[in-house]
Amino acid sequence: MPPLTDKIPRRLSIGLFLFLLVIYSYFWHKPNWNDLGRYDLIMAVVEKGTLCIDAYHQNTGDKAFINGHYYSDKAPGPALLGVPLYAGISWLQSIMGWGPSTLSWFIKLVIIKILLIGVVSSLFGVLLLYYLVSLGLSLRRAFVLILGYSLGTIVFPYSTLFYGHQFAGACLMTGFLLLQKNNQDGRKKYLLLLLSGFLAGYAVFSEYPVILLAVLLTGYVFWKEKNLKSLGWFILGASVPALLLLIYNYQMAGNPFKIGYLSEAGEEFRREMNKGVAGVTYPKLSALWGITFSFYRGLFLLNPFLLLGVPGFYYMYKEGADLRKEWGFCLSAILIFLLFNASYYMWWGGWSLGPRHLVPVLPCLIIPMAFLPPKWDKLLYPLIGISILFMWLGTSVDPQIPDSESNPLFGYALSMLFQDRISANPGVLLGLGFSGGAYLAALIIALGIALLYVTVSSDRK
Repeated sequence: MPPLTDKIPRRLSIGLFLFLLVIYSYFWHKPNWNDLGRYDLIMAVVEKGTLCIDAYHQNTGDKAFINGHYYSDKAPGPALLGVPLYAGISWLQSIMGWGPSTLSWFIKLVIIKILLIGVVSSLFGVLLLYYLVSLGLSLRRAFVLILGYSLGTIVFPYSTLFYGHQFAGACLMTGFLLLQKNNQDGRKKYLLLLLSGFLAGYAVFSEYPVILLAVLLTGYVFWKEKNLKSLGWFILGASVPALLLLIYNYQMAGNPFKIGYLSEAGEEFRREMNKGVAGVTYPKLSALWGITFSFYRGLFLLNPFLLLGVPGFYYMYKEGADLRKEWGFCLSAILIFLLFNASYYMWWGGWSLGPRHLVPVLPCLIIPMAFLPPKWDKLLYPLIGISILFMWLGTSVDPQIPDSESNPLFGYALSMLFQDRISANPGVLLGLGFSGGAYLAALIIALGIALLYVTVSSDRK
């Protein structure tokens, strides 16, 4: 397995990071239950000095009720990172004398979302570019795949929301990519294993279902390294966020192993989450269809180029034994999460655009595409363009689409765009009056500039 390459121009890495961050930062969606559950925890810790969200809980139904108090039911990783950010923003607000009209709670949420979710997603896009090039892919083709992943999958909308899926997925897959650079002995080798384990553990601390991928990654480490010492360093790194989670659970519920989802405040949520293991029972064919090909939540209908990951796995396997472990990890991750999502009682993900629970494993569909022969480009590139257009549509309107809508993208979102009912953004707030047509033009211009930039950068390598 080749190490991650260092042969990408620095200006291209910085340009890609800024390009993605600007796009992810542009959309300011109205907060929903999911992100408010995390934001309430941030405000409670900073303003009240407690984990209880009693003072704020009425703005969300995603909450736990334990011993007479309300708590966020979400995995606390992103929220706890948001605590110092919120405290810093509030301190700046006080010394500058800004009132609520200047820096409202909504603007604070937008800033925290950008600094956490937007920055992490953009950094991961750059890291994934390095990995694809290290596999022997040309810089231009790798860049197009990154555009497809970052803007043409449901990663795009969930990089603009304060949800845990993309944050956790980026953490865990960064841990996986760091292991590809770990091809030397000595102190650096074990530091990388330690960091990889920490990121895997923090991914679980940020989105509980990712524990399935963390366990898989642990097996991959042992399979790859073939010694208990390396595995021990990886587990040592993962134990730090695991300990933080146990402490958090104990402070919240008096039981280190009781997560908020097991004490839902809503009666229906509580009843369903008590079935099986936190609402996960067994796979249903109807749910599996729903999250793959249905108009309601079909991943491959919304992001059609991801279908090419299937032949990609075939060509990746043909590359030989050197990549067999990575092939096994990626394929296992996809299958495990498909079965998990099809087994979860709320497989559709509530108010969402696409099957949001699958967001963490989408890089495992992108990596095999690096091995597609050039003859597939005639299909790959148009499908990436269509996928980006679909995701731009859903993201500009608001990816938190009511689950009562049977055709969220081609019915609801398209209708909202034609009516210019779009999410808040700097253009709207500055009175520029951006319309649906302007959004499409902006998309074409932005992608054109990005592709021109990578062409010039690669020619000057």
